[in-house]
Amino acid sequence: AGLNSLKSKGVLLYCTCSIAPEENELVVNEVVEKIDNFSISEISKNYGVNGLTEVFGIKLLEDLKFSQRLYPHIHDTIGFYFCLIKNLD
Repeated sequence: AGLNSLKSKGVLLYCTCSIAPEENELVVNEVVEKIDNFSISEISKNYGVNGLTEVFGIKLLEDLKFSQRLYPHIHDTIGFYFCLIKNLD
């Protein structure tokens, strides 16, 4: 529903308070692969570590490296994930 509301060239910040790839990279990967005219955009500032491009032996979109993950043991916060998805129309 959120993606359908985006204006032309608009961006959506997808984020979760989870480090589970099933809620993060796997969701974004499926959405961007199945819905035309959306892509993953690079986040200009580095807050965490790069998103995963392979999970459970499954190769994902290379652009998922532009998403970011925050880990409790590294960033002294709860687990967190965020990714910018852009409407290319």
